[in-house]
Amino acid sequence: MTRFRSILATCVVFVVCSFLSAARSQHPGTSTPTKLAEPFPSQAPLDLHPAHLLGPVDAGPHRDHVRSTRPCKAIHGCLPYWIDPNLVPWDVVTHLACYAIVFHPDGTIENAWRWPWTATIAAARSRGIEVLPIITLGFDDDANETFLHDPVARSRLIDALRPMMTPHADGIYIDLEGNYSDRWAPLIPDFARQLRGAFRADNPSFKVYAAVPPVDWREGWDFIDAASACDALFFMGYDFFGPFSWSSGPSGPLTGLDYCITNSLNSYYRQLLTLNPDRLILGVPFYANHWITQGPEPYSTVVRFVEQIHYDRAAELASPTGRRRFDELSSTPWALWNENGEWHQVWYDDVQSLSRKFDEAETRRLGGI
Repeated sequence: MTRFRSILATCVVFVVCSFLSAARSQHPGTSTPTKLAEPFPSQAPLDLHPAHLLGPVDAGPHRDHVRSTRPCKAIHGCLPYWIDPNLVPWDVVTHLACYAIVFHPDGTIENAWRWPWTATIAAARSRGIEVLPIITLGFDDDANETFLHDPVARSRLIDALRPMMTPHADGIYIDLEGNYSDRWAPLIPDFARQLRGAFRADNPSFKVYAAVPPVDWREGWDFIDAASACDALFFMGYDFFGPFSWSSGPSGPLTGLDYCITNSLNSYYRQLLTLNPDRLILGVPFYANHWITQGPEPYSTVVRFVEQIHYDRAAELASPTGRRRFDELSSTPWALWNENGEWHQVWYDDVQSLSRKFDEAETRRLGGI
């Protein structure tokens, strides 16, 4: 059986895992990897898009992990409206999530970004790849709460989406996010069932997916109910550290930290993984965070955040001899150098770390990545 990690083919990869929000945290990282601050600081999230486009993947010494065939498990790639669809690695992905259809809390469409993407849809369909637009409110707790509690707004959105979905889409992604999920997340399963019921009247094989957080800070999610209402849940295994962090660290730590992918799977998702592991898709970060830090140590206190960068740029910054390091605690690579008396740290993912994540997904029999 072809393994998950075969998606690390030496091609231009566009796959993204962050669902394209302004930068937000699973927690605001601190100066130590095991003692974390209270989640969700009061200030507004930074208006900074994660970098999603990947350049050519250089497997380096880990080329034994690289194959060019599509894995047998589902591989969900996300294509933002601003990325050239010619960069899609069609031989790798099985599902193409198209970002995005943005709607208002009253259920009216705000911006569909030229949907339907006729040429992209045709290219995907010719290869047997399923097309799934992402619908979002823009990551706003108040908007999520207003919309989900309003049956008229929900019906209005569905009525607006139905002619947009048929015959163009094979399914849809619900991407509603925020800091206070206890106010609205309990209604996600009901909304997913409403969507699936309406769209399956037009297309019996129509699929519904929902993005879910790795840490349920507010205990607002019923992941068992959500998974039963959806065809699968997209586990956002990233943004543990980022522009919001007080210390440097990995965006998607696999192991070792109080808050990391394996701990989340073992706690918040334990029951779901016991019952239906194939209902969970593991999202992984293919972008990097660049900080100026107080010292050369991993998880050093941040002086300032520099930028989120493309994978190819991260690989370039890590390429000079002596820069690349590997944090065994979190199973993540990072780069370190001193420039003009300032310590630079770039934390990213590469073939070595992603292979470990894909192995984790395969071992747990998840539904895809």
